[in-house]
Amino acid sequence: FQRTIPTGNWMYPVIDTPLPAGFSALTVPATALQFSPEEVASQRSGWISQWQRAVSR
Repeated sequence: FQRTIPTGNWMYPVIDTPLPAGFSALTVPATALQFSPEEVASQRSGWISQWQRAVSR
């Protein structure tokens, strides 16, 4: 399952697994963000609004 995540969801898998060749050209994020369920609940609306503004430019 983890091997399908990179090409199906366009994100890095959570465990160490071989990646398709195209991934070698990408920049690997230095930090992976993790949020508690409470923080997601309190920030969700603002995050969605910010994302909508960014993609609608």
